[in-house]
Amino acid sequence: MRRLRLKDLPLSEVFQDNIVFIQPDEKIDFRALFNDRPLKVELCCGNGHFLADLAEMQPEFAFIGVDRLYRRIAAASRKVRKRKLENVRLVLDDATRFLNMHIEPCSLKACYILFPDPWPKRRHHKHRLITDGFLQQVSERLMTGGELVIAHDHDEYSEWIAERIQRTASLEPRYPELPCSFDIQEDLPRTLYEQKWRSLGRTIRYFRYAKKD
Repeated sequence: MRRLRLKDLPLSEVFQDNIVFIQPDEKIDFRALFNDRPLKVELCCGNGHFLADLAEMQPEFAFIGVDRLYRRIAAASRKVRKRKLENVRLVLDDATRFLNMHIEPCSLKACYILFPDPWPKRRHHKHRLITDGFLQQVSERLMTGGELVIAHDHDEYSEWIAERIQRTASLEPRYPELPCSFDIQEDLPRTLYEQKWRSLGRTIRYFRYAKKD
């Protein structure tokens, strides 16, 4: 007998496990799912350490973690279940497609993108998530005052991010003097990547920008 896969399950069963598998032609109203609780999203959420920590710190908000790899979403789901976090849903999807299909304009309180793949080789730069068009897409979905948070340790990719985020006219920096902060963010949990790279002496950059009025 063929093993049952996640995508073979009815959506009603999938919801019970805090994982949402979205069919290609399906659109889900996540604000309604959380009874209009203010919504925050982590794109490329990986194994869910940051997401679970932040959701536990901020129970008044609803959180969606998005990743395109099932093994990561499954690991994040285990953390969510273990902590009994009812304010989290996990989505197996591409970040850009998810924003386009399921997040309404001016609806996000925050969007977190922490240590996305840098694709360091020049011929692979076309695969990078952070582009002018993507940043505009995120900005359009943030509510006024909503925050975009991007973190990275890769020097060249950080310069790439800084150039593009500074020319996104609808976003303004939390740190006006610099494009980013090098400090530990006391109001946010530290990811496993951040803990590892800081212990090895690497520089971590946090880009924190808010949607203008």
